[in-house]
Amino acid sequence: MAAEVAFHTTATLPVEVVPIDDLQEGWTPRVAGLEREYVEELAEIASSTPPIVVHRPTMCVVDGNHRLAAARLQGRTTIAVRFLDGSEDEVMLFSIRANSSHGRRLSRVDQEAAVERVLRQRSDLSTRRISEETGIGQRLIESVRRRISEPSESDALRVGRDGKRHPATTAAADVKKERARRIVADNPKVTVRELAESAGISIGSAHNVIREGNQRAAGGVIERLPKLAQTAEKKTVAPVRIDSLRQLNEDLAVRGNDIGRTLLTMLNVVLTEGRKLQDELHREQGRSVNRAIPEYQRYRAAELAATGARVLHDLAVALRGVPTRAAGATESVA
Repeated sequence: MAAEVAFHTTATLPVEVVPIDDLQEGWTPRVAGLEREYVEELAEIASSTPPIVVHRPTMCVVDGNHRLAAARLQGRTTIAVRFLDGSEDEVMLFSIRANSSHGRRLSRVDQEAAVERVLRQRSDLSTRRISEETGIGQRLIESVRRRISEPSESDALRVGRDGKRHPATTAAADVKKERARRIVADNPKVTVRELAESAGISIGSAHNVIREGNQRAAGGVIERLPKLAQTAEKKTVAPVRIDSLRQLNEDLAVRGNDIGRTLLTMLNVVLTEGRKLQDELHREQGRSVNRAIPEYQRYRAAELAATGARVLHDLAVALRGVPTRAAGATESVA
């Protein structure tokens, strides 16, 4: 890339004296922008600072925004410049590298923001390539990539140092298989041939994806659900203590805040309507619920029910972990 060559040769580029009014402050990888105190420090020694680097086509500063601001603070009308040519993408990479290697070093927040900008503009570049172009560590680049990226076919091939496209960590086959799973989830009646053509996978792979989807819909992977949900499936929950629920509903201290009201709403729904549904489950062994919920949505509903069970369980643990004592009482209320 031109930026890579330019970075290693800027020290040998000719220096030109340019009117400050002809220059524009360029993009900086620093999230906070210019630091006033640092500008004032540079203003005291501005005559001995290196020439700034400017993108010739746009006249925007690529490296040296603080030095330019210091020169303006001194009241100078000209400044020493080395001109850099290249595309805006190349100049962006050069700017990050320059700011990472000298002067006011980039913070981690600055580095993450800079990497995110690069990935949003050039997601096809490999992690190693970006690291070498910017001077930022590969581990940080990978963490930002995972945070902002959605699987796509273009992610399966990335541009390496040689300028050629190479398979990325997530292979193209995995991307296509994930696409196939989504197709099956949205359209459970899709045929094997239709799935193979739509997702770009083989007939055999399409068979496997559809079989996997059917197992989920039929509850074939229900063993992965939390023990709390399994227990609730086998046993009848102890009779609801209606008096306890009534006391909570009537307590102004509980009803007088948002969290308390949310808790009451949740408990009333679970312990009244939820109890009716549970009785229905045990009376007909789940047949009525199976009729009410389409087969292709049962696994999703089961996962959500299990998640709800975990939420209630965590809530119970949290409440029991906070001892409460009624006025004049000698025991904690569990």
